[in-house]
Amino acid sequence: MKALRKAVRWGFLALAPCELVIFMCTVGGVRVAPAARLTAELAACALTAGATVLLLLDYRRHRGDGLHRRSAFLGAIAESVPASVRRLIRHEITLATSLLRRVTRRGPHGIRGGDHAVPYAPAQAAVGVRLMYGSGAVRGSVEGAARMGGADARAGAPQR
Repeated sequence: MKALRKAVRWGFLALAPCELVIFMCTVGGVRVAPAARLTAELAACALTAGATVLLLLDYRRHRGDGLHRRSAFLGAIAESVPASVRRLIRHEITLATSLLRRVTRRGPHGIRGGDHAVPYAPAQAAVGVRLMYGSGAVRGSVEGAARMGGADARAGAPQR
C-alpha cells in the first residue's frame, strides 16, 4: 500500500505540468494532438482511481480499528491528502460558499439578527478612501473624469 501511495503522489506531481502545458496550448490557440490529450485524460482517470482505492482502503482499516464512520473518513482523508492540500481545499470551499451566499442574497454565515458583521466598516472605509486618495488612485480617476467632462466635472471636482 505504501508503494501505491507513493506512485499516486508522484503521478499527480508528474501530471500537473502536462495538464498545464495542454491548457496553455489550448488557450494560446495551438492545436494539441488528440493522442496527447487522450493520454493526459487517461492518466488523470487512472490516478484518480488509484487515489480513490487508497482512500477506501484507509477507510476500511480505520473502520476495522473500531472508529465511527465520520472519524474513519476524516482519518482516511488525513492519511491520503497532504495537510497543505487540505487547507487549500478548505479555503476554496469557504470562498465558494461565501460567493454562493452573496449570490443568493443570504447574510454572512453565523450572524444573527441585530448583530453587526463588521462594526468597524465605516471607519475602515474612510481610512481606505484617504489612503487611496493619498496614493493618487482616486485623484487620477477624478482628474480623468474632469478632463472628459464627466459627472465629477459638473459637480465641481477640483481641477488643476
